[in-house]
Amino acid sequence: FGFIPVVLRVNTLAGAAGADVDLTMERKFTVMDVHVILEAAGGNAGNKMTVKNTATAITDVIDVGGGADKAVLRAGTIDHDSNEIPAGGKLRISPTVNAANDIPVCQVYITGYYHL
Repeated sequence: FGFIPVVLRVNTLAGAAGADVDLTMERKFTVMDVHVILEAAGGNAGNKMTVKNTATAITDVIDVGGGADKAVLRAGTIDHDSNEIPAGGKLRISPTVNAANDIPVCQVYITGYYHL
């Protein structure tokens, strides 16, 4: 059984707030890979990014703080117990911001597939 992979691109906001970005899935969606491209230097190790199934982490923590402008950073793990988001569920991009530094704008690319 085959499927067509889909790449979702989400731009996170810069700033100390580090607001979550939620996407509501119209159909069941399975996350296969995540990578982040920085649009500026990442600040320090306190700046991180996690992709979640609502509040449950799908990826390990991606340390964006150590990255330079234009760096490509990849999730090291995908949790197979939480990488399937049900129809109507939330795919969440969740930054953690060090209070001393603003997180840069990040392009987050999520590769996965919709279930038929």
